[in-house]
Amino acid sequence: MKVVYTPRAFKDLEDIRAYIAKDNPKAAWVVASFIRRSIRNLEILPHQGRMTDTPSVRRIVVMNYPYVVYYIVHNKRVAILHARHSAREQ
Repeated sequence: MKVVYTPRAFKDLEDIRAYIAKDNPKAAWVVASFIRRSIRNLEILPHQGRMTDTPSVRRIVVMNYPYVVYYIVHNKRVAILHARHSAREQ
């Protein structure tokens, strides 16, 4: 499966990295790598995420960190829609 990102997802990921980097640049790199690894796993197991209340939207929780990635699977593609801290409202 090919993974593609929406503009919103790109912005979300950059915002997460920048927020953490303000206090700890090394931690920002580590968290970003865990998020990227979780997303890369979708290339192999695209249906691993749980379904949400929104039809066809799935979510995965990033291992070891409180971040959630929302995505859809369509036409042999995984489209990353949104990423956020699990404590934030959608």
